[in-house]
Amino acid sequence: MPVRARLAASLATLALFAAPSARAAPQADLPAGATACAFGAWANYDKPSITVRAAPATHAKVLGQIPTRPAAGEPAYAYSVIFDVKQAQDGWLRIANASDAYNEEEYPGLPPRELYKGEGWIRADDARVGIQSARGYLKPDAASQRVLDLGGDWLTEVGRIQGIRACHENWVLIDYLVDRKRSPGDEIVARGEGEQLAGRAWFRGLCEAQETTCDMKSVDQ
Repeated sequence: MPVRARLAASLATLALFAAPSARAAPQADLPAGATACAFGAWANYDKPSITVRAAPATHAKVLGQIPTRPAAGEPAYAYSVIFDVKQAQDGWLRIANASDAYNEEEYPGLPPRELYKGEGWIRADDARVGIQSARGYLKPDAASQRVLDLGGDWLTEVGRIQGIRACHENWVLIDYLVDRKRSPGDEIVARGEGEQLAGRAWFRGLCEAQETTCDMKSVDQ
């Protein structure tokens, strides 16, 4: 095989292996600096605990921890710790008023968990909210370009929030991954890797309740 042909074949093979497993949609721009937020969220359950720091930086002073998954032998808690989100900046969220009230009220027999309840900063991917909307936009404006439309399914039902990046009034800028879909039999099933959708978009329809959906008028109408 000629050298040029071998080079072209090698480049094609590298491109195949380097291709992302999720298709990328047009991506909303990240605002410069901090943005003010005013909503509730809950702790991402994917980590053993969440570190709260004094500033939005990995080297900042550690103020405390928010527990998530129990260690081996510890009792399991049904609900995640909840908290208020006050600010978003550079991949970090300023939070306050962390509470484990759901578990303490529903399961009084379990020992209360120790957690940091003051203000501080956590990584953006350590927080979760519900999104009761199928539509993501390029800007925090429903008249702007729609970069994601899931039809009749909310992002909460068929996707995952990878991180909350910014806020604007009743909008949040979210990194998302859509890894599920509705089957012809009306069931939610996994998407194949080549079918998954990933991107960053502005969403409305925030739901702060982790255990159920929020009873509110649809923002997609």
